[in-house]
Amino acid sequence: MSSEAEQPSASVSARIDAERNLQEYLARLEGSNRFHQLFVDILSHDLMNPVWIAENYLRLVMDGGVPEDKRPFYDGMRSSLAKALGILADARTYLRIQDLVAFTGENIDLGQLVEEVVKSLRPLGEEKGQKISATIASGAVISASPLIREVVRQLLSNAIKFGPPDSAIAIAVSAGPRVRLEVGDRGPGVPKEDRERIFLRFGSMEKGPITGVGLGLAIVWRVVEMHGGQVWVEEHPGGGSIFIAEFPAGS
Repeated sequence: MSSEAEQPSASVSARIDAERNLQEYLARLEGSNRFHQLFVDILSHDLMNPVWIAENYLRLVMDGGVPEDKRPFYDGMRSSLAKALGILADARTYLRIQDLVAFTGENIDLGQLVEEVVKSLRPLGEEKGQKISATIASGAVISASPLIREVVRQLLSNAIKFGPPDSAIAIAVSAGPRVRLEVGDRGPGVPKEDRERIFLRFGSMEKGPITGVGLGLAIVWRVVEMHGGQVWVEEHPGGGSIFIAEFPAGS
């Protein structure tokens, strides 16, 4: 038998190479997924726990009495630890949702959800003298997963964060074929050229009054997209921003 007959044809060799490359790719993908989950676990436990413990120890120290000349330093430490916890929590959430393509939905009253989130975050606004008002329409039901709470929390948290002291924050929910959520603040606003980029991961503006890693709005955009909705930002009449998210109404 000739040596040519013993050799696989070019098409067979190509198929063998393709199968080998596919197996190598699947192995890399499996390893990447394992690393992805490992990193989520590290964020959830190994990094968040010590920061949370440090924040609580610092609170105990401050409750026991801190000299007035030292209090600004303790307040600064608590603020930094709280910011670190927020960043870690956002990173964990983002990693968990970025690969989701489907979810199990149930009918959720968006207005009721907004009232719950406003109640939980109102103390943060009161620390800055901010007044949070909510206008809720009845029947604003959407088919959603519990992740939708993160949209409301992120948008209201941003309004509190960037809104000036003693300002008003207005949150509204309207019903219809498209259920609309609006969160308006009197902060520095978002320049027109940044109104799309601000929803990208790490897309917050690094110059001017608005800075940050940008994960919060990236989470908002991803969750809204998963629910078949849209989210954008507009200029608030008289100054500030209005963040708007729309969702298909539930059945």
